[in-house]
Order: sequence, then C-alpha cells, then structure tokens
Amino acid sequence: MPGLIDAHLHLTIPGGLPPGERPPHELTRIAGQQLLRSGVTSGRLHLASLDDAVRVKSASADPCAPLPRLQVGGPGLSGARTLAGN
Repeated sequence: MPGLIDAHLHLTIPGGLPPGERPPHELTRIAGQQLLRSGVTSGRLHLASLDDAVRVKSASADPCAPLPRLQVGGPGLSGARTLAGN
C-alpha cells in the first residue's frame, strides 16, 4: 500500500548512546514502528555508520519487519571526510 516517503531519516544516533540506554537495534525498531504508524512506508536513511546502514537496510527488506523500506545515504556512505579530516 502506498504511503509517505521521508527523504531524511535518522534511525540511529551517530556516535552511539550514553551508557545504560537501550541498545541501538531496539531504538531502531521503536522508531520504525512510529514511522509506520504515522504513514511513512519508505525513506532515505542518513548519517548511519556503514555497519548500521547495512544492518538496518537488510532488516527493512523483511516484509514483516516493523520498518519502512529504506535507501541509505550520507557522509559515511558517500566518501565524505570525517570531522578529523581523515
């Protein structure tokens, strides 16, 4: 069923979470459910690490996953330089 497209999603927090917070995969699941409940069925993930982007995009391909279908992009994936200039 067609839905809304969010062209700028952040499902993970770059740099990680403070100690004691929920694990990133749980936060991704919660954010995905909120997006689906709001009518967002696809989107473009930004500022995820390569590992997170692969994990989340793979999970979103499962038709039973509580996530919109995702494309990925952003500095970590485009070859842009890091803040340290590396």
